[in-house]
Amino acid sequence: MTSTVNVARMERGESFAIRSLLAWIVVVVLLGFFAVPFLQPGQLGDFSSAIVDFYHAIMIPVAALFLLLCSMSFPIPVWARRWVFRAGWVGAGFDGIGSLLRAYGDLYHSAGFGIGAWIQMVGTLTMVSVTLVFLIGLAQSTHKDPASARLLTWALFAAGLSALIAVSLGGIFATSEVGLSWAGLAHAFHENSQTFLGNVSTSHSHDMLPAFMGSIVLLTGRVFGYPRLKGVRRRIGQVGIVVMVIGVVLMTIVYVVSSLGTYNIPTLWASGPQGVNGIAADDFLTGLVGWGSLILMASLWPEIRNKAQTLTATVRQRVNPVRLAVFLTWICAMIAMIGYGYFIELHENIFGGGQLPAAGAVNDQIFTRAHLLYVFFALPILAVLLLAAELTADKASRGIKWMAECSIGGMGISLIGLGWWTFATPGHALSWNLAGGGHDLYVLGQALMLMAGIIQLFSTRTEIVASSADDTAPPRHQTAE
Repeated sequence: MTSTVNVARMERGESFAIRSLLAWIVVVVLLGFFAVPFLQPGQLGDFSSAIVDFYHAIMIPVAALFLLLCSMSFPIPVWARRWVFRAGWVGAGFDGIGSLLRAYGDLYHSAGFGIGAWIQMVGTLTMVSVTLVFLIGLAQSTHKDPASARLLTWALFAAGLSALIAVSLGGIFATSEVGLSWAGLAHAFHENSQTFLGNVSTSHSHDMLPAFMGSIVLLTGRVFGYPRLKGVRRRIGQVGIVVMVIGVVLMTIVYVVSSLGTYNIPTLWASGPQGVNGIAADDFLTGLVGWGSLILMASLWPEIRNKAQTLTATVRQRVNPVRLAVFLTWICAMIAMIGYGYFIELHENIFGGGQLPAAGAVNDQIFTRAHLLYVFFALPILAVLLLAAELTADKASRGIKWMAECSIGGMGISLIGLGWWTFATPGHALSWNLAGGGHDLYVLGQALMLMAGIIQLFSTRTEIVASSADDTAPPRHQTAE
């Protein structure tokens, strides 16, 4: 079966940008894996401020790499593409370095925190401009897309706009840390500054992650050939995209309203003592993004076939492990969020929101921290690295096969470990150290996913083709059997 991937021409500087971002991501993840207490309890399982900065030092370069891959796969003007590549690389560098300085400054109470905050600010403003330019270029060039691709392209625009709004909310919180006061705006919404900034920060993270993960799925659809789908598969794909867009639009509205006012997000299907059990309405809306993504991915399932790739002798010439691994990132994310997460929310009378003396409080804290690192950290990074391999690497190389197989193994082992660690820890435990085998499997899986990134770093050979002087030239079509 043939599959057509739209890949625009890549200049030498663009190849360098991709490879250097890959190197930064892998090296800082490796640094964080050994140097940051990611798995230490604290703040009811949530991230500490230092870990938040380490997280941004990795995820913003991942977002920059994602935008670079999008500019290769969607038709945008050459001027926009060049800004995305050049400014995206610079912005990711400033943001990454600034975030690392903030993280270490916070951990060791040094002056690096303040210096890092200003450097991070420069990077964040640059990345805002990169995202804005990409969205303008996308909207400007949508008419060049075949009609079969426009729904997906506009869905990416909607998800990108949601992410841009989330970044703006995060910017409000970030500027408060370098001395800018938002007391006047907080007063206008009948809140004190601390409550206002807390709501803004929460809305930023809760909106940004589903918007970004949904965008990754939309890029996957483009790369795997959604525009070529016909018949039933096409209609299934359209349903998935529409569900995703509904979820993105509604969740964005809810998070903006809840961040700038006194609106409290309601609980759906409440039950138990004082309605303690139930699904938070925003979790239901972000879940729509997930369900829509699964529907879209289901329409593309046959695209995992590729006779040039192998997993084992029994599936030789049938399965492309890189593409299979991309699919599994989303399936594992949904099992963790919908399967594990919804179960906990529907049984808060046991888990208590992580608050002692609830019998499952420690279990809830474990899930909070561990699923953040798995669903909203490891899996998106892995998905972007796998798409980078699909678009730029020699997929016939043995290293890329090993990367995919480490990814698949790591995702599966971590998912099993996450469930075991979350639900098998004794309910009366006051320490995470009683986790046993679940914790060990979880860490082993994370290590395998890190190994996948290291393998790709030393296996990727980005293709370099002379750039086109024609500002309106469509992407080159690269066909793989």
